[in-house]
Amino acid sequence: MNRFKTILWAVAVAAMALTTSCLNSDNTEQKTTENINSAIAYTIDRLTGQTVSEQSISLEILTNYTALTMGFTLNNFTLPDGKVLPKATFADLPLKMNDTGWMLAEDTNVLPTAEGFAAETMPMFSSVRIGAINHVADLMDQTVVGYERAIRMEISNYVIYITRPSTWSTGTTYATDQSTGTSFKSTKPIYLVNLDTEKHTARITVYNAVFAQAMENLNLEIEFRDIPYSFDANGNIRLVRNEEFDPYHKDTPNPSFPISNLSCTLNIFSGITISFNCEAMGGNYHVAADMPFNYGLKSETTQQ
Repeated sequence: MNRFKTILWAVAVAAMALTTSCLNSDNTEQKTTENINSAIAYTIDRLTGQTVSEQSISLEILTNYTALTMGFTLNNFTLPDGKVLPKATFADLPLKMNDTGWMLAEDTNVLPTAEGFAAETMPMFSSVRIGAINHVADLMDQTVVGYERAIRMEISNYVIYITRPSTWSTGTTYATDQSTGTSFKSTKPIYLVNLDTEKHTARITVYNAVFAQAMENLNLEIEFRDIPYSFDANGNIRLVRNEEFDPYHKDTPNPSFPISNLSCTLNIFSGITISFNCEAMGGNYHVAADMPFNYGLKSETTQQ
């Protein structure tokens, strides 16, 4: 932990608070158990495209590398019909590893088990998928690690998505001077998205922020706060703030870089895209970034 810069303490502490894991190994099996203490679960009605529920839950993920299975247990999970399952387990989904870096486990016609419920009272899920990927990035010559976990389940005409309320990614950021049309790109910025489920707003922290070419080596940390979020019909998390606002730097609003027309999409299986306008270093810039979790490798996973 000592190798991380001070500005990453918040990320590291959040990851430790949200996840604990252990590795069990004997002569026959190798397993990992991962506990996620805070996750967000939201349900979309496929017929109307509307969000019908959003809830905070905890869960446990069990991966068996010997049997090549992955499963998970949801705690205090509410089904679309309102039934509450104190502890529901989706076990032994067939696991595959592919060239995206993801571990994917999925199956059809899955019947979970739940404490206090007979099997005949449990609903059948027409499909269940869980994905896990670990990824790394460089921040001021230090390595930071991300742990993405995503779940998608179908039941009746509903689709349920489960993910952490905090995620980050990096990729290529493009900035275009809207006055001259000249553009440049940078791979330095790292974007961290945090969802506040109580306020229903998000915060985006940009490490190594580069909105204009003169910012390339400043190593700035900038925050966009109080961004409303919602869920679209395809299960994407959408963050939109159109009016002009000041980003935060060192916990203080900074009028030097006014931001407007901010739009961010988080797909829990594929990554983050973001775009916004910014006045910086004497110019007006349009900034856009595409940050796939698989870092441009062939994708076999879609959210929908």
